[in-house]
Amino acid sequence: MKYDIETEALLIYFMPAGYIFTTVKKDVDLKLVHLQEFVKAVSSLAAEKSVSLPLPVLVDLTAAKSMNKEARDFASTEDKVHKCVGLITKSAISKIIGNFFIGLTRAKFPLKLFTDSHAAQEWVKQYVSHN
Repeated sequence: MKYDIETEALLIYFMPAGYIFTTVKKDVDLKLVHLQEFVKAVSSLAAEKSVSLPLPVLVDLTAAKSMNKEARDFASTEDKVHKCVGLITKSAISKIIGNFFIGLTRAKFPLKLFTDSHAAQEWVKQYVSHN
């Protein structure tokens, strides 16, 4: 699958089903600047594809090394491009830890962690607008 946009830390795809799929590059320490680049890239991609924001977003975090607090705070409050966010993690323990932090954070959009990419895709697809 060919990506639509590549940033320093991310590969971003507009999926035919109508959502954004993003893969974090191997061993990246996600920082605020990476997420700000993501917002700009998705806005540009939406304009190019003539689709309205916000869009459902699915992020594969399995290759990511870490995400700093500033980036996590931004990700949980930035709702200009996200209708919902599904996060794919490596393991059940990552999912448990992630769900704990999600419970502490009040995201402005539906947010869910997965270890199964198929289940994540099905969840994100329910938020696709069919206009």
